[in-house]
Amino acid sequence: MQLGAGFMTKNLGLILFVALLGVLYINNAQRGEKKLMAIDKLEKGVQENRWEYLGLKKELMEKSSPTQLAKDLDGEVVFPEKGPRILKAPKS
Repeated sequence: MQLGAGFMTKNLGLILFVALLGVLYINNAQRGEKKLMAIDKLEKGVQENRWEYLGLKKELMEKSSPTQLAKDLDGEVVFPEKGPRILKAPKS
């Protein structure tokens, strides 16, 4: 079977269709790779934020424990020495 001009013109539509499918396939593969790279980048960011959150949570738990609060407030007056102020409403 020879590939002559008649064969090419006869099957031009099929050849263009196959070429179009090839271009679409390549484009789809590149877009998929870009999306995967973006997802990996976001996952790394989420993991870094998770570790930062856990570190801050641990630090807060340590600072808010009763023994640590007692150490931090040792010798300081937490409550005012006087009682609360009492306001009297003016009589009208």
